[in-house]
Formats: sequence, C-alpha cells, structure tokens
Amino acid sequence: MIRLFKVSVPLSLALLVFIEALLVASCYVAAGVIALDPLVDPWLYFGYEGGALQLVLATAVVLLALYFLDLYDPMLFRHSVLIQQLCLALGGAFLVQALIGYSESLALQLPQWTMLLGSGLILLVIPLWRELFFRLVWHYLPTTNLLFIGASPLTQAVSRYLNGHPEVGFRVVGYLDREPGPSEMKWLGTPESLKQVVHDLNANAVVVDNLDAGFVHDLLDLRMSGVDVQQLATLYEQVHGRICINLLE
Repeated sequence: MIRLFKVSVPLSLALLVFIEALLVASCYVAAGVIALDPLVDPWLYFGYEGGALQLVLATAVVLLALYFLDLYDPMLFRHSVLIQQLCLALGGAFLVQALIGYSESLALQLPQWTMLLGSGLILLVIPLWRELFFRLVWHYLPTTNLLFIGASPLTQAVSRYLNGHPEVGFRVVGYLDREPGPSEMKWLGTPESLKQVVHDLNANAVVVDNLDAGFVHDLLDLRMSGVDVQQLATLYEQVHGRICINLLE
C-alpha cells in the first residue's frame, strides 16, 4: 500500500493506473502519427503546436471514465464486462470532445481521426494489457503476510475481503486466539506463541483485534524488530478508506 493525498492505494492498482495512462496516451500518439496530414510533423504537433495539451486532456478523461465506471474494481476484470465498460468510457471521452468542439475551444480538441483511431487502439490494447498484468505482473508484486490476533466477526469480514481482493497486497496467514473458533482463517495457536508464529511464517504485519496486556511486550518487541503492528480499526480504514462504525461503539 502507498499513501496518496492521505489515502491508502494498493501498489498494484497504482502501477496499473500509471501504466494505463501511458498506454492510453501512446494510443492517441500512434493514431496521430497515422491520421495527421502527411505535411504535418506529428512530433512537432504534439510537442509545440498544442497537441500535448489535447493529448493530456483526452487521456485524463478516459482514465476518469475508467475510474467512475469501476474498471479498477477487481470484480470487473472479466473480459465481457471490461470491454462493455471500456466502450462506455470511450463514449464519454467522445462526448467531452464533442462539447469542446461546440464550445469552439479547438485548442483542446483532438483531431477527429486521431480520436477515432486512438480510441480503437485503446479498445484493443487495454484488454490485452489487463490480461498480461493479472497473469504475470500481479504475481510478482510484493505482498504482506498478515497475522490476526483475535477472530471477531469484523476480523473475519476483513479477512474475507482481503482474500477476495489480492490486489490490496495482503495475504492472511491465519490468526491467534485462546482457542480455535468457527472461522475461515487458520488457527495458529494462542497469543503466547506470537513471536514463534511470526518467525515461522515470516509475517510482516500483526493486526490486533482486542489488545491483551499479557502480550503487549511481545508486540513492542516485534514492532522494534520491523514488524508492522496495528489495530483492526487502522487496517479497516486503510483497506476500505473509511472508519468502521462498529468500532466506534
């Protein structure tokens, strides 16, 4: 996870957005090279004749449309839904370009054929890129091995969310509690074995549900050794971007 404007953003999604911005811009540049008048030097056009501003605006509109259509939600990574929503995003970009044309702000409007060809390239490139990203790149991104102390219903809900959203960057290794309970997580022992479990499973983070004074010193030692120790409320806010009301009661 990285912090951006005080909001936690998964590293995988930040990388995905950054590369897709480059891909969208590259598609429009390639379309410009193909579609512009042969007498017009495309590099001169994009570099000095206002083309760069047009390119940035078109790229930003497409990315915003992708965001507001939830195309950075892993539940929409299926090809059928992705292509359908991508068509809607490009339709929104065409609408913005039309409004710019009606306002006679031609300095902000991409040439017609550049927009058409570039959008066609985006429709081909983005689905292929997503497939490559989630088959290859995603698996090489660093993940945090997460150990829970306690297994309250809220802890189990957070664990299910993390297991269903691997792009967040956490892998739940299990939980510690006085005794095993009805949980989908793996019971790894009692809190007294905290240090040994962290060492054996190479846990990078420990999330505490209910703080017990009996193992406070173990938590402090782990924090001093570089293990990230935080409370469940902090993890919930970091993952969901909002405060859990149940934890305020």
